[in-house]
Amino acid sequence: MRSIQAHQRALRAAVYEELTVGAAAVGFQQLPAGLIKTEFIVRSGPVMLTADGSTPTSGFGEDAFDGDRFELSAHEASRLLAIRQGVTNGVLKAHHFVAV
Repeated sequence: MRSIQAHQRALRAAVYEELTVGAAAVGFQQLPAGLIKTEFIVRSGPVMLTADGSTPTSGFGEDAFDGDRFELSAHEASRLLAIRQGVTNGVLKAHHFVAV
């Protein structure tokens, strides 16, 4: 299991999640209690992302492409929504970190 140091605090990857991103906006479903941060990589993109609670569309949000990596605070991870661009589903491969 991965572990990292963040701001002098030891963290461990508590949950691994693969989120399939299709034609409807989706968010993370497996956020653990005590979440500190989430790191994820986009696979099979492109997708559009929002982390402020607004709903992305194929033309609104932050573009994310295959291989792009992101780090989100617990608050951002809880509000993240993603939708695919085009006809190919994307996948977000995420590690959710908690304090050790």
